[in-house]
Amino acid sequence: MVVGDNDDRAHPALDRPLVMAVYPAVAASVRAARNAVAAIAEAHGASPQCVDDVRLAVSEAATNVVVHAYEEHTTGSFRVLAVIGGDQLVVIVEDDGRGLSSPARTPGLGAGLTVMRETATQALFREREHGGSSVQLRFTLRPHGEGEGI
Repeated sequence: MVVGDNDDRAHPALDRPLVMAVYPAVAASVRAARNAVAAIAEAHGASPQCVDDVRLAVSEAATNVVVHAYEEHTTGSFRVLAVIGGDQLVVIVEDDGRGLSSPARTPGLGAGLTVMRETATQALFREREHGGSSVQLRFTLRPHGEGEGI
């Protein structure tokens, strides 16, 4: 469910959310979150490699929520916020689940965190003050010099 404005392409150096959405923590939401954020990156001139990196990292962040954040048979949700500033895209994926330090209900290999670190320009993981976790992913939309005139 989108709860914010997602069509601000006329304002390339924006410091307000382009995507603010709340999704149920179910597998189908991973695709929806990934596609929404990738569309923003693409609309703001991200390189094809950056768009692919955004898709992969957002997929990993959302998948971690779906698989690890909530107790079995417990419904939950996650929020996605995407903001453009200059040539940077910042994506925040957060939930109200068990947090990063609690044992996961299903063990993972930890590969998702590594993928996020390797595909984003910067990846930050933190516990939220009142429970849950937050992942902040920063992407440089275009390599320096790309798209600039001579």
